[in-house]
Amino acid sequence: MTSVIHLNLPPHARVTGTLRSRATVQNLLEDMIQIEIGNVVIDVGWYPDWDPNGEYRLTVFRDSYDSPIEAQLRTRDVSEVEAGIYEMVDRYRPRFTVTDSGNTAVSAPVDVIDHSFESSTSHRTSYAEMIV
Repeated sequence: MTSVIHLNLPPHARVTGTLRSRATVQNLLEDMIQIEIGNVVIDVGWYPDWDPNGEYRLTVFRDSYDSPIEAQLRTRDVSEVEAGIYEMVDRYRPRFTVTDSGNTAVSAPVDVIDHSFESSTSHRTSYAEMIV
């Protein structure tokens, strides 16, 4: 049984390490995976190392691990950790805002921008048209 949990993260996320299930005790480490989204770090580890009675800890911080910006998630369930990672990635991923001529602001994640808005014909589609 494989212990690696494959995450589907946006291309701008910088990942160090791998999320692993509790299937193999030797893989339960305090420094399991870090995901950087801009200036935010999502850190997941198993505490204490190699202890089958331990727990996952998911911490989100900007400048220092000792100064979290979200409540720390503590659980023994890797699916809760996976859900927490996706929630934090969504919360902190870069966004852009478009204001149309009626001053209506629309916000969307940067990674959903369709960069094919310019075609070989001279037709152009505005960002506002793409996300509405």
